[in-house]
Amino acid sequence: MAHHEDQALLEDEGAGYLVSVSDIMSGLLFVFIITLVAFVIQFQYASDAKEVEKQNLKEKQEILEEKVDDLTNAKKLREALLSQIQDELDEQGVKVQVDLDQGILRLTEETIRFRTGNSSLDERPKQNIEIISRVLAGLLPCYTGIPRPDLDCRKETQGKLEAVFIEGHTDNVPIKGLGYTNWELSAQRAINTYKYMRQVQPDLVVLQNSRNEPLFSVAGYADSRPHFPHDKPESDSRNRRIDMRFIMTPPSKEHEIVEEIHNRNVR
Repeated sequence: MAHHEDQALLEDEGAGYLVSVSDIMSGLLFVFIITLVAFVIQFQYASDAKEVEKQNLKEKQEILEEKVDDLTNAKKLREALLSQIQDELDEQGVKVQVDLDQGILRLTEETIRFRTGNSSLDERPKQNIEIISRVLAGLLPCYTGIPRPDLDCRKETQGKLEAVFIEGHTDNVPIKGLGYTNWELSAQRAINTYKYMRQVQPDLVVLQNSRNEPLFSVAGYADSRPHFPHDKPESDSRNRRIDMRFIMTPPSKEHEIVEEIHNRNVR
């Protein structure tokens, strides 16, 4: 009798042990399934995020390429503009030099000669400035933020001109005057030139860039940017000149590119 009871007890304990192992295995299987599902979800999420990032990078690359094209095209537009200005001035007997790389229309001593230590415009330079102002008033509006409706402007030129600096220069002979230096002299030459341009062509005053800012400004560089360098002070009329520097509208900044990508995704 005791033998049968012991046998039954062993069978009950064995069954309990198997049930415990089965529960543990079921629990481990459940944990494994949950872990697998979580991994799949995380993998899918990472794949989706990677795909979105890849798409954003692709769009960003496309936009950056567009900006590079804009910059290249702006340089070509500036070269074409300066060449056209030079050709029209040449036809009217006004000789200027053009630096296409720097975007400079240089009024040499043949065009706007200044007497040493003086910022006044003589009669011949005034006549040349009148012609230059007339040519600029005819060409520049197509490059402003809002071109004149009566002009047959190309779409790709609109808003491409950021600024035109009227830059005054001097030779490297120091000015002998209390409180007056070549800095003041060069700035006054630029101011007098632009004042006369405004006088003969008032339309130049209203020209604005794409941000509704005035197109023209003035600057004075004294003898710090000589066209013909000298080792010693020399009264050289070639350095007593006016440069007109044409600045084109730059491509969008990085934060504007990111914003543009966001706007594209929203649409």
